Amino acid sequence: MAVLAILGFTNPTQVGPLGILAFFVFLYLLITSLIYFLIIIVRYFIQRLLKPGRWLLAAQQLQNIKVYYYASMLALAPVIILGMQSVGGAKLFDLLLIGLFEVLAIFYIQKRF
Repeated sequence: MAVLAILGFTNPTQVGPLGILAFFVFLYLLITSLIYFLIIIVRYFIQRLLKPGRWLLAAQQLQNIKVYYYASMLALAPVIILGMQSVGGAKLFDLLLIGLFEVLAIFYIQKRF
């Protein structure tokens, strides 16, 4: 809701740096929440639809805190890309580096927790 309010009622020259920072923070929180709920819903359907086995066991062992860590790392990529676009563009190499960062972060979360 805050993202829509910022987009609808202001422009970057009116709000200044603090307003732009607030926009990116609210966007990050929105994307994190959406990804978190999407993963929770997918986990719920996997638990309901699959027979007992390897995938069901993996879905049952996925803790909510781990889901939050995944969501927070996945939500960081669109915000970084949008920030890079706003200051000069994200080229293919930049996108590949962001993708590599995401893969390494997901691997770290998988191994750590």
